[in-house]
Amino acid sequence: MFDADGSHDARDIPQLIELLLKNETDMVICSRRRGGSSDMQMNLDGLIRSVGSDILVMLVNHKFKTHLTDILYSFRGFKKKEIKKIHLESNDFCIEQEMIVKALKNNLRILEIPSNEKARAWGKSKLKTSTGIEMALKLIRQIYF
Repeated sequence: MFDADGSHDARDIPQLIELLLKNETDMVICSRRRGGSSDMQMNLDGLIRSVGSDILVMLVNHKFKTHLTDILYSFRGFKKKEIKKIHLESNDFCIEQEMIVKALKNNLRILEIPSNEKARAWGKSKLKTSTGIEMALKLIRQIYF
């Protein structure tokens, strides 16, 4: 998965593919927390987004006893055969967290690698605070119900 806003670093793609081809994992997720982000704005909105993301990661890590750092970054690779097993339903910002939760519930192997998020080359973020609240509520439902 690769966003169209120019923020993902295509130089990470060979590592994603290599880990999948070596059969070391079923899904590779990139982490801005481990690689950095040039797109995170240093203002109140950026702080709210960062804290909100951290809370969602903490919920997932607590429930599944994992050590992930970034479940919302859409830059990732996965095995088609495995991803089809988890029957994804979301068609919005929640697809990333749904993918992680369902993969963990189905015992898919997930590896996380550092990736630097570049500043958005075009377009504006459509993520609003209300969307973040909706994501949190959906994540709680996905994890606990």
